[in-house]
Amino acid sequence: MRTRITLLAMLVALIIAVPAAPASALSLSIETNATLAPFQPGQTATGSGTLTVAAPLGSWTLKVQDSTGAGFMAKAAAGCAGSDAQLTNRLSVTVTGSGVTSAGSKLIDGTATQVANGPLTVATILTTAYAQIIPASQTMLTGCAYTLTATYTLQ
Repeated sequence: MRTRITLLAMLVALIIAVPAAPASALSLSIETNATLAPFQPGQTATGSGTLTVAAPLGSWTLKVQDSTGAGFMAKAAAGCAGSDAQLTNRLSVTVTGSGVTSAGSKLIDGTATQVANGPLTVATILTTAYAQIIPASQTMLTGCAYTLTATYTLQ
């Protein structure tokens, strides 16, 4: 089952949204959105959110992948003339939770990468901690939005 989570950063905010999950034994949902700050050159922008995993029929594995930008946040089409086309570094995520085995900090890229796994559970709340290193040499104009679409897969 695949649940798509969209990450949108507008210099200070990382907004996560999940479409309704299909009815099945496994489910993944967003509980809180994350905000990245400070989102500017020379900083490491960080933020966290929460996901809920329900796996009533057995253990589960959670993977993340960016199938379009290989983990690099890309600038929006409007209002970004003069900004770098994409950020220099990949977005990283660490997923943790009670009774969950975290894979540690993982760079999001074009390959599905395991970020956590866990046992049979009715519902497990996971914390997603994001970090985006933005070098001082990064050209980002005020008001330019950078986006990344990460697909989380729950198996």
